[in-house]
Amino acid sequence: MIRLCDSVDIAPADPLSARIVTCYRGYGTGYGFCRFYRTDSGLFMHFNSSVTVLGAVDEELCGFIRMLRPATIETHEPVPFEGYRQREMSVLSGCITNAPMCIPANENVYRAAEITAQVFGEDFSAVYTDLSHRVRHWVTDVYTDGRGALAADRLTDTSVYVSAVATLPEYRRQGVASGLMSALGGRQVMLCCERELIPFYEPMGLRVTGRMWVYDDLADTLSQQEKHLGE
Repeated sequence: MIRLCDSVDIAPADPLSARIVTCYRGYGTGYGFCRFYRTDSGLFMHFNSSVTVLGAVDEELCGFIRMLRPATIETHEPVPFEGYRQREMSVLSGCITNAPMCIPANENVYRAAEITAQVFGEDFSAVYTDLSHRVRHWVTDVYTDGRGALAADRLTDTSVYVSAVATLPEYRRQGVASGLMSALGGRQVMLCCERELIPFYEPMGLRVTGRMWVYDDLADTLSQQEKHLGE
């Protein structure tokens, strides 16, 4: 049985639970766009146009997710969601060994949102609203040098989940992203990435610790591609 819940009492042990905990700490249960549900095998969150699932995805949950028709679905296990493109992601964690760089947190959230929205093809207003809200509620720190941006969700005093790393195309392969990651030097870091990016993060002290799956709505993906072609 799927039940709406009014509290989340899980530890942020991986990217999926970290995302759920961060949204709960930042938004609570009072917003219609952020809902938390319990299932017989776990917990899942419906946040804007995404669904994040902790636990097994059974037939009932599959049906519920199909009804919601989110743009993105995140799970611990591969599930055949019809109409979605599957991506296997690697989970990395460890202590950042890069020499720390002095990049102050939260000095220019607006610019960080601009970069993030541009790089990921997302709506600027939605990105800025979300980032600024989480910063104001002390659940996320944002770093930018004007060329790239990084969002780090606070898990404990010494650990973070990196929920976004973005570098503008004209500044790639110039050490921008590694410089932003170095702002987290000395802290325990967790993130997820495409397999081809593992060699970028390993020299910083991160190691592969697991896997997860992301599903992108094919119709939404096509719409975004058409939008960019028309720009």
